[in-house]
Amino acid sequence: MALNPAPRPRSFLRSSRGVGLLGASGALAAAALAILLVAGGTGAAPVGGSSITLRAPYTGTALHSETTSRVGCATTADPTHPHFARTTGAARMIEKGSATTCSLANGTSAASAQGEAGLAFQEPWNVSSTNGSATKLTATWSIVWTSTVAVTGNGTLRSEIEATYVEATFSVFDLTTNRTVGSASWSHSTPFNVTRGASSVNGSAVAKLTIHATLVAGNVYTITTQLSGEVSVEVQGSGARTVSCTLNLATSGDGAVLESIVL
Repeated sequence: MALNPAPRPRSFLRSSRGVGLLGASGALAAAALAILLVAGGTGAAPVGGSSITLRAPYTGTALHSETTSRVGCATTADPTHPHFARTTGAARMIEKGSATTCSLANGTSAASAQGEAGLAFQEPWNVSSTNGSATKLTATWSIVWTSTVAVTGNGTLRSEIEATYVEATFSVFDLTTNRTVGSASWSHSTPFNVTRGASSVNGSAVAKLTIHATLVAGNVYTITTQLSGEVSVEVQGSGARTVSCTLNLATSGDGAVLESIVL
């Protein structure tokens, strides 16, 4: 019987590779980004309360990372490593995890693979938020994905969890005061209940992430937006039954595009 995989499993030991900044948070991430980013950012912060819209090609720093975990008889792979193209605004990745029932870990095996790709830049702000009101900032992503699960081999499954997750995030960090002043996110999960054979689900969304933040003229801000894709598989049982889960955000029309950032 399949279990409900509603909350993300986050208990596995993880290993990471890539730029490695997107998994950090707060002051640590901002300090690391400050080293990488080109001073002055876009140079297009609003003046006198007017807003501006940024579209590809983007300036700033393209970020990417890959985080995996494996317990028992499990494997992970990223056939397409996470990548963000500043010239087009496209984010691409394919994540895959497989777990097989075996004698290791008391018959429990689990795999998780998560990729992240996005953009960050510094922005010196030219005008303060007026009359105590917040400034509105928006990042918009268009996202198309395919989630696939396959169950093969012989054996007995006592329980299983397989799911994919897609998430888009947007944040503003004040380097002058060393604090996050606003963040927004969108996410979608695709759970499966497959005990034999294969199943595939297509999805699409426009993620419009809006932040209302009080910004101060003269302060410098790190603005970051990113796409995240994750697969998670966990099985318990005997014999040699394998459950594989794949999230495609790269081929056959699947992928994501950062359509715009409005400041």
